[in-house]
Amino acid sequence: SLALMSPDAAHDQQRAGPRFLLARALRMTGRDPERARALAEEARASWGHWPGYYKVDLEAVDAWLAAPAAPSSTPSPKRR
Repeated sequence: SLALMSPDAAHDQQRAGPRFLLARALRMTGRDPERARALAEEARASWGHWPGYYKVDLEAVDAWLAAPAAPSSTPSPKRR
């Protein structure tokens, strides 16, 4: 969904939600923790331009960023 959105700065806050959702999904699956953190930080920066309007979102992303990343729960493939 991020690729389909308008690239201009006026729509940056609209991309923040999908970025944060993707960051959360990456962490939940134990995949690409660096990308997950970068996406969350990008979302936070976008919402930070309108702190009054995105207060709840900022609190959520701040809590997520402060929490330790969970170890991967993805099972390793079984070998035969």
